[in-house]
Amino acid sequence: MYIKNPIYEINNFIVFLKSFGYKIVNIPNFLNSNTKVYIECNNKHKYETIAKLLIKGCRCKECYRASMRKPLQKVVEYFVKEGYEILDHSNYSGLMSKIITKCPKNHKYIVTINNFIKGYRCKKCSQSKEFKMNSLRHKKLIEKVYKITDSEKYKIMFRPEYLTVKDKIKLLCPKEHIWDTIVSDFLGGHRCSHCSYILRGENKRTPLENVIYEFFKNGYTILDHSMYKNIHSKLLVLCPYKHKIYKNFKSFKNGYRCEICFHKHSVPELEIYNFVKYFYSDSLNGFKIPKSRFELDIYIPSLNKAIEFDGTYWHSQKNLNYRPERDLFKNQQCKESGIDLLRIKEEDYKENKEFIFRLILAFLNNTNLNNEEILGV
Repeated sequence: MYIKNPIYEINNFIVFLKSFGYKIVNIPNFLNSNTKVYIECNNKHKYETIAKLLIKGCRCKECYRASMRKPLQKVVEYFVKEGYEILDHSNYSGLMSKIITKCPKNHKYIVTINNFIKGYRCKKCSQSKEFKMNSLRHKKLIEKVYKITDSEKYKIMFRPEYLTVKDKIKLLCPKEHIWDTIVSDFLGGHRCSHCSYILRGENKRTPLENVIYEFFKNGYTILDHSMYKNIHSKLLVLCPYKHKIYKNFKSFKNGYRCEICFHKHSVPELEIYNFVKYFYSDSLNGFKIPKSRFELDIYIPSLNKAIEFDGTYWHSQKNLNYRPERDLFKNQQCKESGIDLLRIKEEDYKENKEFIFRLILAFLNNTNLNNEEILGV
């Protein structure tokens, strides 16, 4: 149930206004918190407001401005103390009044008294070189920069005559590296880029033995060890197909391999080849069947066995050049040459790599997979 605040009764509200010298000009028929009332303050200023603002303590704006208004004589004295002269103060009514003033160098401009007290001065003078050089901001910035350079043994090789946080400066670090930076970056903690690069390289340095083993494990050979400094160093390596390429250890760890091989063979095919080559070093990639124009993806001469990797796109109707009879004819050619052939589909490989690798080992070793292995347990 709604209960009206007793203060919003007309008679109670009138008594409330009289308590601080206000009176109501037009008495409304109904009064609540949002009712607009026309009142007169104790200084005879009439204005319109809503009832709840008076309850909260809001009073006459004109009276408030008058209480905040400084005597004109004090304002004039403040301007004179700063070396400025007020030319026209006829519009003066308070701190927000705009007045015409003249600076010590006889530049005339308009400014509010409030802004002048906050420190705003003649724009023309503030843009002069002399003013900038003597400004407190410039002096404090110079002091900050030199305090850091002295404590950290840096030397300033070049800086603009007037310095701001956006300007570039040239510095010499304690290790004799010359580098450019922005003042704000230097104050924010940025230091010599050459030193930080060396430090990052030392922190990220992987032992050379680990690098050699990682390349060797994937069938690659490092031809020049002297080039290695960190994981970003480009090394001359030999891929399993005898291609000489430059590769850094970071990209190699991320899976990047020989660019020349990549354009000839798919990634899954290369993975299978590297797996087979780990067990049978005589494995070949791209072996041509004797007395035939067909080529096998992977061939192991010591076992006279081969593996074909059937890519999804190349062995589907999406490939307009695909002819199923070619696969059948290749199977027939292998049978006539006495080559034992295993075909692996790309979708099966992607679905379960571990099972495919076990299947390959069983094929190469002439063994059968048990039920658990077939189920992938």
